Amino acid sequence: MGTIGVGKSTWVNQFSQYLSNLDHDSVTFKVFEEPTQEWTAYGCNQVNLLELMYHYPACYSNTFQLLALLTKLKQLENNLSADINIIERHFYCQMYVFIPLLLKNNYIGPNEAAILIDLINIVSKQFKPDLIIYLSCPLEIALDRISSRKRRGEECITYEYLSQIDQKYKSFLSNFDICPVITVDTTKNNSFNPVFADILKIINNL
Repeated sequence: MGTIGVGKSTWVNQFSQYLSNLDHDSVTFKVFEEPTQEWTAYGCNQVNLLELMYHYPACYSNTFQLLALLTKLKQLENNLSADINIIERHFYCQMYVFIPLLLKNNYIGPNEAAILIDLINIVSKQFKPDLIIYLSCPLEIALDRISSRKRRGEECITYEYLSQIDQKYKSFLSNFDICPVITVDTTKNNSFNPVFADILKIINNL
C-alpha cells in the first residue's frame, strides 16, 4: 500500500517476477492488482467512474468507494488459494485513509462514511493481512509519475491532495498493530531484490 503514484504496480510486478525466478516449486503466489480497468470502464456503458470521481468528487466519491469495495471483493473472494497472496491495496486503505479524507473534505457525509466503514469492517474480517508493505517516496516524485502515466482524471490530483493522503497513511500506520509493517523507499524504481529477499524471510517466519 502507499499513496497514489508511489509505484505500487511497478513494485508488485517486480516482486512477482522475483518470486517467479526462485527455485521454490512448492511455494505458490498470486498477485491482485488494483482493478483499475473496471473503474475506468464500468458496466455496459463503460463509464469511467474514476475520472468522474476526480472531476466531481462531491457527486461521485461515495459511488466510487462502493465500486472500489465491490470490485476488490469480487477479485479476492474464493481466490486466496496461494501460499503468498499479494494484494496491491488492502481494504484498510479505504477505511483509514480515503473515507476519512473524503469526509473531512465534505465530499461524503457522515451517514455515507458510516455505511462504507460498516461494510468494510465486515469485509476486512475475511481478509486480514499477515504483513503490510508500505511504499513511500517524495510526493514530488509521486506527482511526476502520476503526470507521466496520463490516466484520465488524475490530472486533477494536486500536491496538497497527495500530502493529505500521505498524512493519513502515516497516522493510520503509526497506530496499526494487527500485523507487521515494512516500509520500502520507492524513490528509485530499480531492482528491489535485496528488499525482496528480506521480505521473503519475514513471510517465511510468519
